[in-house]
Amino acid sequence: QGGFLRVTGRYVDEGLVNSVRLSTRPDCISDDICRFLLDNHVKTVELGVQSMDDRVLAGVRRGHNSDDCVKAAGIVHSNEMELGIQLLPGLPGESTSSFLRGVAQVIRLRPAFVRLYPALVIDQTGLASLYRQGRWAPLSMNRAITLTRKARDLFESNGIRVIRMGLQPSADLEKSILAGPYHPAFGELV
Repeated sequence: QGGFLRVTGRYVDEGLVNSVRLSTRPDCISDDICRFLLDNHVKTVELGVQSMDDRVLAGVRRGHNSDDCVKAAGIVHSNEMELGIQLLPGLPGESTSSFLRGVAQVIRLRPAFVRLYPALVIDQTGLASLYRQGRWAPLSMNRAITLTRKARDLFESNGIRVIRMGLQPSADLEKSILAGPYHPAFGELV
């Protein structure tokens, strides 16, 4: 257990990096896990919240709900770790109003930072199946930019940094995208 963290811990011990950051699901964090992470130089935990709308989370089979997100954020805070949140605007079943309600809920969780990744259709995923069946369509580029900009403005006006908008470009990612508001410089468009 913790093999990767033992390796990264050596870099911290040698002064090559300051700390370790990781991402996990909201339903996979606990006080015991946080203590283990802290013992292994992890200072930042990003929660893959994706949405705060329980109907949306159930529809995309995330396996957690908004209460799990609230609880996980509290656990991260109580262990004095830096909290990050990842949101995916445009998931199936999510409306503009439900997404913005979710943004307001995330603001109340007081994360240090947020990443905004508009939902894309990636080959061989559940969203790809919905897309191919005509049961869901991703946001248009213009809609994704507008919604992401609104969320960014709300977060930043509440002192929460938005550290990424849109997925990090890579050749593998670009080959696997079937549809959706992807641009290698999406944040610049926003």
